Amino acid sequence: MTVFKGLGDCSLNTIDLAGGPSSQQLYPYPVYDFSFNQDGSSEDAEAYRGGVLVPEETLENRVTSILSLTTRIVNWRTYGLALGQIQRTLTSYVIPIHRRARVPASLTIADAGITADNLSSVLASIETYGGWGQAGPLTPVTGPPADGEIQVQVGSLTFNAAQETAPVGYLFNQTAATVNAYGGPGTLARIGELQFFGEVYDNSANGRDGGIIWFQRLQRRGRPNVQFAGGVLSLSSELTAIPTAGYEEPFTFLDAHSLTIA
Repeated sequence: MTVFKGLGDCSLNTIDLAGGPSSQQLYPYPVYDFSFNQDGSSEDAEAYRGGVLVPEETLENRVTSILSLTTRIVNWRTYGLALGQIQRTLTSYVIPIHRRARVPASLTIADAGITADNLSSVLASIETYGGWGQAGPLTPVTGPPADGEIQVQVGSLTFNAAQETAPVGYLFNQTAATVNAYGGPGTLARIGELQFFGEVYDNSANGRDGGIIWFQRLQRRGRPNVQFAGGVLSLSSELTAIPTAGYEEPFTFLDAHSLTIA
């Protein structure tokens, strides 16, 4: 007896990007959790019998098909897939740079990232309470700093002696010549509709010959869910499965044992 035991070799690919078939993109998608649910509603056609309304027929009038996929292989590309976006390259894009340090005995932290162009963007704060006083923001100044101030100069930050050994965080803006991104300004490059393909494994001698499951048309349903539990990051997405033209159901389940290639 053969029983199904798992799913593998799964992938998602776009089906409606501009440019036709040669412009579509393939996303290998190592599935950790797979769930397909169909929620149907029906109406009863009723008639009186013996003075009581009873159902004569039940007609299904609405079906919603939801495919839920979870992967624990979270990388730049699978995250973009979950967001429903294709990577773009931003140019001359201003981004905040955040750094942490402890105030040294010299009271000066050297940082070549602080330049004449971004001096006005520098912010700093003491991060925790200690012998240096309360946690809180430090006021940027150009001259020698008093307690609660920080001297901001090209290439360095100088602290008051009262802040020696304090843990501090500071931030300044930098301009990236180019950076790959999802989101950001301008018109996003949307993925649009997808199809899903996976192999069903069984307990036969050649375990991967159980079957093939194929969803021909999928649309993203809501936003992705990112979880970190047990030291592992997981990414979950819900997709609405839609019957393609000529189909009554949004899926095709094929018996690989009966497959004969023409």
